[in-house]
Amino acid sequence: MSKPSRRPNREKIKEQKRKKKKAQRELRGNQKLEGLSSESNPTISNGKSAYQSVGEEREARGEAVIEQVMVFRSKLPILLSSA
Repeated sequence: MSKPSRRPNREKIKEQKRKKKKAQRELRGNQKLEGLSSESNPTISNGKSAYQSVGEEREARGEAVIEQVMVFRSKLPILLSSA
């Protein structure tokens, strides 16, 4: 149970949303009864990846980790001696 909004237009907007959701629910129900299937939302493809396959990306990540470990190993004795 929420408090009434201080903004008068907000209540109108909330009521419109409720009506729209109810209408959508009824429409989906009617379509289901008629045997129509609703369309699912397709997932967005990852257009930013430069790798062609999962294996290629896994290999590149492994190489990056190996390089980081080599850097840490070279810097660790210096850091430990200064602390």
